Amino acid sequence: MSRSFPFQPWLAAGLLAFSGWAQAGLMTSKHTGSWYQPDQDGQGFAIEIVPGETEKEKVAVAYWYTFDENGRPIWYFGSGPVEGEQAIITLYEVSGGQFAQPGNNVTKTEWGTLELNFTDCDNGQASYDSKKEQFGTGIIDLKRITNVYASICTGSLVDDIPDQSPPVEIVQALNPMQGTGSGAANLELYLDHSLLDVIVYDLPVGDYQLMVDGQAQGSLQVQTQSDGSTRGELNFTSPASAGRLTLTFDPRGKTLEIIDGSQQVWLSSQLPEDDNTPDTVVGDPPPFGNARYETGLSRVSQQPMYMQARGEAKLDQAPDYVEFEVEAEHLPAGTYVLRVDGVTRGSLDVYQQTEQGKLRFRYPQQTGKELLDFNPLNKLVEVLDTNGEIILSSTMSDQSNGSLDDSARDDDGNGSGSGDDHGEDDDNHGDDGNGDDDCQNPSGCGP
Repeated sequence: MSRSFPFQPWLAAGLLAFSGWAQAGLMTSKHTGSWYQPDQDGQGFAIEIVPGETEKEKVAVAYWYTFDENGRPIWYFGSGPVEGEQAIITLYEVSGGQFAQPGNNVTKTEWGTLELNFTDCDNGQASYDSKKEQFGTGIIDLKRITNVYASICTGSLVDDIPDQSPPVEIVQALNPMQGTGSGAANLELYLDHSLLDVIVYDLPVGDYQLMVDGQAQGSLQVQTQSDGSTRGELNFTSPASAGRLTLTFDPRGKTLEIIDGSQQVWLSSQLPEDDNTPDTVVGDPPPFGNARYETGLSRVSQQPMYMQARGEAKLDQAPDYVEFEVEAEHLPAGTYVLRVDGVTRGSLDVYQQTEQGKLRFRYPQQTGKELLDFNPLNKLVEVLDTNGEIILSSTMSDQSNGSLDDSARDDDGNGSGSGDDHGEDDDNHGDDGNGDDDCQNPSGCGP
């Protein structure tokens, strides 16, 4: 599964427009605790955020301890689903009970509704609407009294990631709705932080908004670049981080739209509920060695947009590492799927400017490369679009194209397997001593 995301934060180019943008806090499990209004001593709320019937459903349980119209202590309780920063709860009151006695005579009566909203981890509001005329309606400002032990609240998506959850990455192309433009959204979920990046290309210059299921979540500016193309980017993170909006919503399963000031939709797509690049099947990497294999990827698709597509797969076996790389060129901008032996192994992101994408695997794993825990030799290598169309395909032959020497290993020529990736694997003309992954035997390096 791909864990890297090539969209870079172009903050210096002024692509983000956050001025005046206000975000409410997401209601998360970390809002569990005691809350009160400082001016109303002796009364308050005990609130719990608990699981619902489905894995992603959250329910708020509230206990309101207060006083009746005669000043006698009374309490109400209820529960309701959590949606974003809000929960609407039906409250009940009980009567007929006795201290420390069985509740055979207890009756439960609906009292009214309670709406909870949190602006951040320590502040919120409780709006009530009682069925009893003497109580009517009202709003209570809430302050936190207690936290759950060893719990840190951010009021963002990361709060609700269960302990020991594996990392999740969802990459989704944004489809043009006006016949022009392209884009993609990338969501990454980890135990300690989460990221959402949305980038758009080739839209008319101007201001746009990101809509998530009809709710505006951020503004971005599309500007002209030095090469004449246009681009805009919007970045979210949780917990909060300078230069990014706080990810206070969960985009999984929701429709993402890029709209202009006239509410016209330019790009749109629905983010999957779960990871759309399944976890890599656990297996064994190719053995260490001293050989290189290269295979050209043949075009399979007859779609006009893919007529110029071409690609290449390479496998390097060194004494202390193994590296597998797949590169595709002359493809429309977007996200493409890499499949090896029928198993999805990751995704390639292709940009309008370069029309190429690359995905690299390595064992042992190295920063910026995916873990190579499968053997591609004599396996079918395929590049597909998000609709399942096979664009490029070829079998990774075990016929060696040449041996490796120190100048070709790991891109930096030190033979240690800890290279700095200064080489680009792109000339295939034999070892010229520059440490750029050339073959030692030029006749076996391919065209």
